[in-house]
Amino acid sequence: MKKTVETKLRPTFWRTCRAVMNETRLRLLKAVVESHGKACVVKLAKAVGIDESLASICLRQLNARGLLGVRRERIKVLYNTEQDRSLPDAVVFQEALVKYLQQDLPDKWELDLIRKLKAFTHFNRLAIIIRLAEGPATIAELYDCVGVVVKSLYHHLKYLTGAKLVEVERRYGEGSVIWLVPQDHPVVQAMLRIVLAGAKDGQRYYNPGSGATDAATRRVLKKVAAAEGNPKANWTTPKPFTPKKGVIPSRNRRALREGT
Repeated sequence: MKKTVETKLRPTFWRTCRAVMNETRLRLLKAVVESHGKACVVKLAKAVGIDESLASICLRQLNARGLLGVRRERIKVLYNTEQDRSLPDAVVFQEALVKYLQQDLPDKWELDLIRKLKAFTHFNRLAIIIRLAEGPATIAELYDCVGVVVKSLYHHLKYLTGAKLVEVERRYGEGSVIWLVPQDHPVVQAMLRIVLAGAKDGQRYYNPGSGATDAATRRVLKKVAAAEGNPKANWTTPKPFTPKKGVIPSRNRRALREGT
């Protein structure tokens, strides 16, 4: 009889952040907010200045994540900001995002928001945020919590510091100390509430290095990919090409035969 793990798997929020982390999709989302749900794909593409087919693809991706609603009016498809209540994370995230997009935003606001969204687009970064919410930590403590190699840990910290979500203080003889920085951006505050509320409820963001075997990891990730419309995902790491011993490449064989 197989043992069942009672841990709830909830990877959709960081994937939702990845879907939004795109300049074109953010501009389309702002165009939908400004149109008050009365614009079709043609008008939205013209407002953003992109091709209609690209606008249609981006809008469908946002709709699949529960960030946009769809209403048909005869042959037209109108996009609006109605919320999908079946995705609670998307509801909270979309509310903060819509309120932010309703304001008069400065130049290059898309790049600034993308930089902040990058801090939430990987499950290991979410695990780091959850640990730092408990208090400052060293690299060794984060390594024990997240379970990735130190090189990957520094890679994720680079995105977190780039988003000004965490600060790092290097102390001689004691190692680096990392802590969370208080945030005033409304979208970042909403994302932090979603991540920390999930941690309090006992839900965790899946980490392949958290004790599950490789086979179990691949099975879970394939189920997640199939549920999210990506059934052909390959979770295996390709092996690097290594030539067989004693086999001479064809170009070298020709040079040996011709004596050159």
